[in-house]
Amino acid sequence: MHSCRTKTTLLQRAFFLVIVSLLCSMLVMPFSWNRIHASADAAESVTDPEQLYAELKSGQRLWKDKAYAAPEQPTVYLTFDDGPSALTSKVLDILRDEEVKATFFVLGEQVKAHPELLRQTVKEGHAIGNHTYDHVYKELYSDVETFWNQLEQTEQIIKEETGIRTKLVRAPGGHLR
Repeated sequence: MHSCRTKTTLLQRAFFLVIVSLLCSMLVMPFSWNRIHASADAAESVTDPEQLYAELKSGQRLWKDKAYAAPEQPTVYLTFDDGPSALTSKVLDILRDEEVKATFFVLGEQVKAHPELLRQTVKEGHAIGNHTYDHVYKELYSDVETFWNQLEQTEQIIKEETGIRTKLVRAPGGHLR
């Protein structure tokens, strides 16, 4: 009887976690799930981080919009930030049980601490996004080069651990300065 009550409580908590995550994702989805592909000209012409930053800051479009096909039914994109962490395996268990896929925006320092969890996340079919190396905002947003270096450092760590190179980036704190 006691284990049944514990299992029910665990399921209620898991359900609550999924619902809260879904609601949060619905609020940020328009801002965080924009997949853009660099045009060949833009990719070749902008290699200097300072130049790229200046062009972005001026409002120039560097990428072409991805062709969008409306889904046949309403769609929610479930995302998790700042991992992998000690909770990631529990989240993966819930997602697996519910047959749900998500996107995990990972920190490079967390991938170094828990590489096996990132590999498991990819193996189970979830998408991976770059969330920079750490959340030391004062350093991260001190200049473009530092921000760029953190993206590249995390990109390299993700590639070393999983063999993939993600096209997704989410800026820490929800913005790019």
